[in-house]
Parts: sequence; structure tokens; C-alpha cells
Amino acid sequence: MPVIVSPLSHCYLDVPYAEPSADLGQAERQGRVGQRVYSLKTIVEFVRLEPAEALGPGRAAHVAGVEAAIWAETISDFDDLCFLLLLRLAGVAHKGWSDPQVATWTDHQDRLARHR
Repeated sequence: MPVIVSPLSHCYLDVPYAEPSADLGQAERQGRVGQRVYSLKTIVEFVRLEPAEALGPGRAAHVAGVEAAIWAETISDFDDLCFLLLLRLAGVAHKGWSDPQVATWTDHQDRLARHR
């Protein structure tokens, strides 16, 4: 049976960021949003998602797609939501829709640079 995968390790977008924000004005937000029960993750770690491996060895054919999830307990406004979603959601989509041989971190950085 084909299934949609949403591994906590890569598809829960309310995980706190491990790296500091490039925008110093976001320091307060970074300390406030995201579920602290999760381990911190970097953007690179999020983009290392391999959907074909989510169900275990030999089950790649059963992966029909990828789903990203977010819990909103720490989100108080649209800016909080965008802070948690942006960059990560694009990474999940990139890995879910791209050929695994092409969907590298370098390729993802090049694609993100177009959205500045």
C-alpha cells in the first residue's frame, strides 16, 4: 500500500533551529518558537531527508509522497509561522519532488538563492 511519509526527524517544521539566524532581529523569536521537546536541527540536516528510506530498507516503492507538519503551540503570529516554515518547507518539497541523485545540499542552496 503506498503511503505518505512524514518522519519527525525531517518533516516536523516546528523543530527549533540549531544555527543562529542571519537576522539578529530574530534572536528573540528563535528562542521562543518551536517545540523544545525536539532536538535542534540545522537547515542542512532538514535537507538530508531521504523519503525512500523513511519506511526502511526495501520499501522505497511504497513511498507515495512526503508531508510536512507543524504544531502551532508556540506560534503567535504570521511572522512566527514564516520563521519556522521558510527554508525548511522548501527543503522538504525539494527532496519530495526531486530525483535523489540531483537533490543535494548544493543544488538546494542554488535554488534557494533565487528566492532572495
